[in-house]
Amino acid sequence: MGLKIQVQNWRHWDDNSESFKIEAETEAFLGAVNDEEVIVLAKSIGTRLIIELLRKHPDKFNAKQVILMGIPEKHEHYIEVLKSKSNLFQIIQNYQDPYLSYADLVEWLKSNNIDIDVIKGDRNDHDYPYPELLYELCKK
Repeated sequence: MGLKIQVQNWRHWDDNSESFKIEAETEAFLGAVNDEEVIVLAKSIGTRLIIELLRKHPDKFNAKQVILMGIPEKHEHYIEVLKSKSNLFQIIQNYQDPYLSYADLVEWLKSNNIDIDVIKGDRNDHDYPYPELLYELCKK
């Protein structure tokens, strides 16, 4: 399986600011993917960007599959998009991610009637070094 991989560098990584400008980053992302069908691997704040993109610009984004890793917060916008597009998503969450644990995420999704299987990562941090798993998920 040949994959074209493109990494989206966030501007605040380069300018050392603390501020993640979601609108500017969304436009940069949309410009990078054009109208191509894509598989998105998003981690941490990137999960929020993808949620906002699907919420505000669903017609501009042609996602075949979205894999979210390390969802950092319980935000109402996740609920809205995950409910309406549940078949698009797969989620990996470390069992003791310091931002949001696997158990807390699963309970939150369940309490909001979202039926998405969450894969439990075996780490107690916010790192997601699972290349073999990601490769297998992308092949599906």
